[in-house]
Amino acid sequence: MAAMSNADEAVGQLLAGQAEVAVEGHPDPAQVLAIAEALRGSRSTILRMGGCRIGELGAEAIGEALAGNTALEELWLYDNEIGDAGAKAIGCALKTAASLTTLCLNGNLIGDLGAAAIGDAIAARSPLEKVGLGHNRIEDVGAEAIGEAVAKSKTITALNLNHNHIGNVGARAFGGALQTNTSLKSLGLQNNHIGDDGAEGIAEALWRNASLATLRLNDNEIGDRGAEAIRGAAAHAATLTTLCLEGNPVSEAARLGRPRG
Repeated sequence: MAAMSNADEAVGQLLAGQAEVAVEGHPDPAQVLAIAEALRGSRSTILRMGGCRIGELGAEAIGEALAGNTALEELWLYDNEIGDAGAKAIGCALKTAASLTTLCLNGNLIGDLGAAAIGDAIAARSPLEKVGLGHNRIEDVGAEAIGEAVAKSKTITALNLNHNHIGNVGARAFGGALQTNTSLKSLGLQNNHIGDDGAEGIAEALWRNASLATLRLNDNEIGDRGAEAIRGAAAHAATLTTLCLEGNPVSEAARLGRPRG
């Protein structure tokens, strides 16, 4: 990882095309705009601005710059309070961003509207491979939008939606996506509100899916019925190697894999 730089140094690094640029501190609005302007034609491939508190206006500026950039491969904007408006700006830019493969928007107060915008970008045949939307405010409606997008994507390999507010309806949407998607290898849905019905929807997909290697469902609301469905399907899944179900309210018998009496 590159050494952290202040906003003014980051502008110079972007203009020089330094491979990786990492911004520290809390740039003021003028500095964020300067970074965005430097990004527009930059040949840098990684930009890290985690915890910079750029807000939705900063995200909109970054989004506008990203739309015209042809070199950036990774964008890390976690913990920036960009909200739905900022996520929509980034999502809109991603539809034309030709090179971005990794996007991290963890911890940004993003709800269903912002999630839907990112979903639109995933579905728009963008080159996105890895997307982080953990620690946000996404509920079932946003999860459904992302699930529908994943079903269409040919490039997405890793998706993390941990610590949101996704329930059974959203989980079933991901189950539907897993039945048709052939690229996703890692799905993180830990620390949500998924119960037995949602787990069963995902389990149904595991019988057909031939790409998923890691599934994280720990710390949800899955009981014995859902846990048994997931474990039964996982035992027959051709590619699944990592399954996390810890922290769910299952009985000791279910935890040990014993069938219910």
